[in-house]
Amino acid sequence: AAAGARPGPRTLLAIGSSLCLYEAGMALNDWADREEDAVERPHRPLPSGRVRPAAALTAAGALTGAGLAL
Repeated sequence: AAAGARPGPRTLLAIGSSLCLYEAGMALNDWADREEDAVERPHRPLPSGRVRPAAALTAAGALTGAGLAL
């Protein structure tokens, strides 16, 4: 970027992969902390019931797969 080079297809795939893996980690962390969050942060999506735990786990798995595929 500092040299003024434009990102190529591989750079864009790496960015997409990184974003998918990051979001997968966020979803998995929320799933793993759901019991603690129910006590300390009941307004969060999983403890409040806005997102089902199975949906968070499915999203984490799908995002991990997408990140690895990219």
